[in-house]
Amino acid sequence: MAEFGEILHISEAFLKRKSGEFDVESIFFLNLSAYGIENLGCIGQCVALENLDLSGNSISQLQPLSSLCSLSHLDLSSNRISNLDGLQTLTSLACLNIAGNLIPSFDTLKVLSGLEKLMELRMKDDNRRLTNPICHCVGYKSQLLKVLPDVTILDGERVSGPGSELFRMYAEMDKTIEGLKSVCENRISSDAKPRSWLSQEDLKFNNDDLVKSSEDFDAHSELVERSTKGLLNDCLQLLKTFDNQLIKLHLELEST
Repeated sequence: MAEFGEILHISEAFLKRKSGEFDVESIFFLNLSAYGIENLGCIGQCVALENLDLSGNSISQLQPLSSLCSLSHLDLSSNRISNLDGLQTLTSLACLNIAGNLIPSFDTLKVLSGLEKLMELRMKDDNRRLTNPICHCVGYKSQLLKVLPDVTILDGERVSGPGSELFRMYAEMDKTIEGLKSVCENRISSDAKPRSWLSQEDLKFNNDDLVKSSEDFDAHSELVERSTKGLLNDCLQLLKTFDNQLIKLHLELEST
């Protein structure tokens, strides 16, 4: 929560105090995340705003934002928004985050279709477990891009334009690497614990034993050799697994 306590309504005094500006029309950047805001109040007076973070509040109505024609980056994630009316006039908007809201349908997004500069849109954020009801629709991505065909980055993924194919290739590589990590992690799972390179009997061998006789010295040398071979064998197995995964990835990339 913010240092000024719970703010349910944005006032001019609050904006000046938060930004350090004497004139709200001179504010270019505002971070109002997690202030308990329900009403956007006089936010529309900040006509020079270019970057605005309103995430983590209780906002449901966006009409007060309609006068912010210079706004290029807007974060409205984690609010109570089900209607986007008010955003259609933000002609400079390039990046919009509305993950973690209540957007119910693709028709709701049509108010954004006239925003020619809107290239990046986030409706869900898997890392933060944020989503919208619309994200659970069958064919969500393809249907959304029919409504907003100019969007090039959706939910953090480049879906069109230069680099989109490369992005998908790297995404597939990430999946393959995750598979490799699973293989390695299985070696230490409860069902596949790695064997110890030293047996319990080996571990009983101590420094005093080393000086008792030449036989003990030979036994120690044999122990070191056996342990080293065990380590090398396990390393080789891991390398073979990794090599196989790389070959598989190479073949998949060649086929794309």
